[in-house]
Amino acid sequence: MLKFFVELRRRSVFRVAGGYAVLAWLLIQLAIALEATLLLPAWFDSGVTVLLILGFPVAVILAWAFEMTPQGIKRTDYDPDADPDHEHLRLRVADGVIAIALVALVGLTTWNLTRETPRSVEVPLGEVAASALTEEPERTVPEGPSSIAVLPFADMSAAQDQAYFSDGIAEEILNALVRIDGLRVAGRTSAFAFKGSERTLSEIGETLNVGHILEGSVRKDGDRVRITATLIEADTGFNLWSDTFNETLDNVWDTQEQIARAVARELKGMMTESGGERLADQLTDDPVAYDLFLRGRDLVNQAWGIDTLPRAVLFLQQAVERDPEFVAAWELLSYANFLLPTYSRVQSQDPYMATAEEAARKVIALEPTDPAGHSLIASLRLADNRFAEALKRSALVRKLGPDDPEANYGHGYRLSVIGNSRDALPLLDEALDANPSSGLWLNAQAVARLNAGDLEGARQSAERSFELGFPGAAFIIGDIMLIEGKKRAAYDYLIEAYDSLSYIAPEFADRDQWVLAGRALYLEEKPAQALALRRVTEARAAPEIAMSTSIMNALLSMGEAELFMEAFEAEPYANGSYVLSRLWDGREATTKIRTHPDFPQWADQVGLVEAWQQFGWPEKCTPRSGTDGSDGQFTCV
Repeated sequence: MLKFFVELRRRSVFRVAGGYAVLAWLLIQLAIALEATLLLPAWFDSGVTVLLILGFPVAVILAWAFEMTPQGIKRTDYDPDADPDHEHLRLRVADGVIAIALVALVGLTTWNLTRETPRSVEVPLGEVAASALTEEPERTVPEGPSSIAVLPFADMSAAQDQAYFSDGIAEEILNALVRIDGLRVAGRTSAFAFKGSERTLSEIGETLNVGHILEGSVRKDGDRVRITATLIEADTGFNLWSDTFNETLDNVWDTQEQIARAVARELKGMMTESGGERLADQLTDDPVAYDLFLRGRDLVNQAWGIDTLPRAVLFLQQAVERDPEFVAAWELLSYANFLLPTYSRVQSQDPYMATAEEAARKVIALEPTDPAGHSLIASLRLADNRFAEALKRSALVRKLGPDDPEANYGHGYRLSVIGNSRDALPLLDEALDANPSSGLWLNAQAVARLNAGDLEGARQSAERSFELGFPGAAFIIGDIMLIEGKKRAAYDYLIEAYDSLSYIAPEFADRDQWVLAGRALYLEEKPAQALALRRVTEARAAPEIAMSTSIMNALLSMGEAELFMEAFEAEPYANGSYVLSRLWDGREATTKIRTHPDFPQWADQVGLVEAWQQFGWPEKCTPRSGTDGSDGQFTCV
């Protein structure tokens, strides 16, 4: 046996086998890189691997039969007198080099198979959360395979300028997965907060409370698109499924459908696939219009920034001009115009709200039973203080989509706006049962719980919302501290959060102004309150700035009852709905407004009383005995 192994070594069989393995691994890595860079067919790297595997026994046989000499390739003859020690000395250097290379190769391969790719989180208040929030209760990842989060797909384009497109592809796949019965899908806002995250997949899965994660990459070159998707078990990091698709822009919807169907097949143990019904909608037949739509949606999702939403509106207008029946683009155009006055400085909200209404009516004309169009109208009616009409419309949305969590959230939120937390909370809870990782919805739940007097429940919802990337929840946490009498703690918390929160309050973007606002609102220092009020009044009077949410909320939080009521009535589009939802908690400032002598008349004039009569009175207000509350016949505490 020893002579056989000596003969193998003498004929360089071991050396050739080891060298072949190292060279083959390098060629496979090169094939993978070339496939992604040159948009080669998906089977290219697999084909190279198969050929190299087939070539291995051929190389070993040739090494046994032939050897390289100074005179060229010659047949190797058997030498029964070969000296094992001599052969060992002659070959040990070359064999040692190959052995080192093989050990390095095995180590690198093992590391690649067992590591979890790090990502960097862009959750706005991640650093603040670690130090400022109280310890949250333990949450467990669901054991079954019925929950998933879709992370943003990586942009692999050469110029790295197609992130809007790769994110858009991931979002459309997410929308398709939502249609699968039995599969719980993490919300887009929460999942996309982990774009470029440094957290491991298991940490992301635990945060989003999902068992599986879908990630991938997109490379777009002209009208050709290469999409790679991978389904991963969150707690172990094991790949359950992966595939690569090379398509043109015309067929990108088919790829989205294939990926959604593949996920359904892999997770079929806990759910049923949606039969023959298509999961991924083909939103338009015009690839250019679709690209414009994705550009616009990317900007709408960003929202913040002086020119962010104006640019989104331009892209979406171009999309509907190219395809006038592009329903999703009309929906987003309406929503972008609705949001624009809140996130950008404008002289008047009126033209944007008019455009939003026109686009929403177009959606209804194209798809009369589509809940989205009616939901947009409900939001517009809420914005212009027609509360009863808004609630009637959102009730219609619930009828059109009885199993739609969005419909429950929308109606619950609008009930919370008029102060009816009693009826709002069951709807918000039901919506969150279906989508427990929505930071926006959790924030609405926190507000409703706070208004109902459930401080601990409100804190839990706000902390969870904050963790999932909704920055406004930090203000809820500060207000809870204020109600508990922890004024200094509330002030310190908001000041510490300045770097992450100031961008959502442009009137207080300067740190000195932020400190001033904190001293006025939380420490209740009289000189600071007077100066803050003067600056808010000046900002409101500036002709180039329309009334904004931060100004309205400042008036509310300072308890300036007369100024708040006058501004709310005069400026109905200043995102008054969310500010109004904050009127019903237990802060001294909000109590001061509710108990002001002019409050009953104001509530009647802005339409609150009509909404209360039809959809339920708030816990803080009660009609006088024997009346329906009309003509100021009610009291608030």
